[in-house]
Amino acid sequence: GGKLCIKILDEAEDAYEFSFVAVPAQRNAGVNKSFLIKEEFNLTEKLKNLKEGESVTLTFKEAKELKKAASWGENYRNSLLDAVRKASAILSPQLDGDIVEEMAASLDIEKLISLNKYFEAQLNKALHIKSQLTSTEKTVYSRFNTRQESAINKIVAYMQSPTSPAYKSLPKEQQAYMNYIATQFLINKEILVKSNIDTSDATYKAWKNETINLYEYLNHAIAKNWIDSSVIQDYIKTDSKYSDSNELYQGIIAYLSEHLKTDFEFEKLVYRYMIKDGTISGNMICILLYDQGVLEYDQKMYNQLLSGYSAYAFMYSKIESLEIKPGQLGVEPSTGSMVMTETSTGRTLVCASYPGYDNNRLANTMDVAYYNQVYANSSLPFYNKAT
Repeated sequence: GGKLCIKILDEAEDAYEFSFVAVPAQRNAGVNKSFLIKEEFNLTEKLKNLKEGESVTLTFKEAKELKKAASWGENYRNSLLDAVRKASAILSPQLDGDIVEEMAASLDIEKLISLNKYFEAQLNKALHIKSQLTSTEKTVYSRFNTRQESAINKIVAYMQSPTSPAYKSLPKEQQAYMNYIATQFLINKEILVKSNIDTSDATYKAWKNETINLYEYLNHAIAKNWIDSSVIQDYIKTDSKYSDSNELYQGIIAYLSEHLKTDFEFEKLVYRYMIKDGTISGNMICILLYDQGVLEYDQKMYNQLLSGYSAYAFMYSKIESLEIKPGQLGVEPSTGSMVMTETSTGRTLVCASYPGYDNNRLANTMDVAYYNQVYANSSLPFYNKAT
């Protein structure tokens, strides 16, 4: 005796009758009822109390709100980690990406934000980002955004339907996107685990033979445990502890829909087909060579290009004059090497590799923009072809 029994009817599901039986033999026995207007849930205040070591009581609804906020915070932190990793890859590609990511992951959110701001500032310096785009740059960027959004929407629509055409029946552009998703993107993101794939499997062979669509291939991959669901956990919508195959597949699509927007290799694919079909013209590309600082600015030629000067004639003349070098084009023959020795002694007289690079710009204070230009060159200047 002498103990109080308290029950707070807090949620809709709590709205049912409680029966209490007062025991006459006990003094003050009975039931006291009161009504309290619940204060609005203040997440900041609750977190402050927790940080100060105070105990906090949450309702089920408040706990859900807190979990949602934590998820948003985790997504923001992950976006910062991704930005730091990409910036590091551009500014210091010689550093191991896994080490950079591990170091960044150990930072608290305030330090991570500061690190990201530092990298953003360094990128702006290294890449000489302009505050104002030229008219051609604006046009190209606008067309790219439209094309990229359309491409992603078509990919999602194609993947949602089990009756979508087989791979071999798709247009070339769509084939390129589906092939990239299946053979590079999902594998590089470790969603589709390459080591788990059974290459003797009939459905896998059908995919390689281009006779089925990506819907059938990926759903089969889920059934065969070729998919690592932990990578896409935040994109799986389920109220259960376990997800069914459809929920996993929808999680893959949701992940793709978000991450293709910032995927560099996918962007290159989109640009490639924009150039192929003339959405970005050869004339625009020539103008961009000046806008992006690839060629030294020539007002007269720039105006001629704006007036419709032949892109073919322009490129031919720049290659002929070596203003655009074979190594910049990345097409064969664009590479070569020569080794000359003294026949009597075997002493090396000359050891040269083309295309080369200027060592002086990478010594002492490194020219980061130049390093990235050389590093990204498809003709691989850093690879010594003579040795």
